[in-house]
Amino acid sequence: MIEQENAELYVIGNTDSSCFPAELLPYTNRKRLSEHEKDVLRVNFLVNYGWEWDMKNDWASREIPRIDLVIRWGGMCRLSGFLPIQTVYSDFYIVKEL
Repeated sequence: MIEQENAELYVIGNTDSSCFPAELLPYTNRKRLSEHEKDVLRVNFLVNYGWEWDMKNDWASREIPRIDLVIRWGGMCRLSGFLPIQTVYSDFYIVKEL
């Protein structure tokens, strides 16, 4: 559905894990948007992500620019190490349901 919109899906996470969904693998090797693609909405989708994994993998999240909005499920109101650099000025939306 997102491919039919003016949007790009960027998936980041531990792809070596058996928990990582194979159908998301094509969306893991995206690079920073070029100048002519700046009007494209970029959706960052973190799957099987952890800050320790990120750090051990040469900051795999370095291609993710500053984040405007973090949506967190499960009622938790903390980052828990989630993209510490990119979320410095983010707004949060907390969903109580997990």
